[in-house]
Amino acid sequence: MTRAPGRKVGKSLNIVASMLVMLCVSLGFNQATGAVARAQETQTPLDEFPFIVMCKVKSSYLAFHLSRVTKDHTAIYLASDNIVGKITLHGHAEAVNGAGGGDCLGKTLDQLRSSGQARFLKSE
Repeated sequence: MTRAPGRKVGKSLNIVASMLVMLCVSLGFNQATGAVARAQETQTPLDEFPFIVMCKVKSSYLAFHLSRVTKDHTAIYLASDNIVGKITLHGHAEAVNGAGGGDCLGKTLDQLRSSGQARFLKSE
């Protein structure tokens, strides 16, 4: 039994076209629902603090990532080797576990921001 050579290709093209239509519909739905979700989002205490704070400690640069914000709006940051730091919205950066915070110690959020050491995650 032989088939016409174009028949198999035509069926494959129909399948690909159907998949493309489903993908486009899915992408449109995801974008629409994402926009609604972003519009409904409320700011949380996590949004008030930078996601990453970069500090020079001795001859190394450490990236402290935001780990937690407490009820009193104290942000806790972690870096490698269990180095922990904290800061409040209007306070100064402090080392928690005795390990040095390098050139971040004593700086406010505004100072960390203006020096380029504080990095925020930006929503679309």
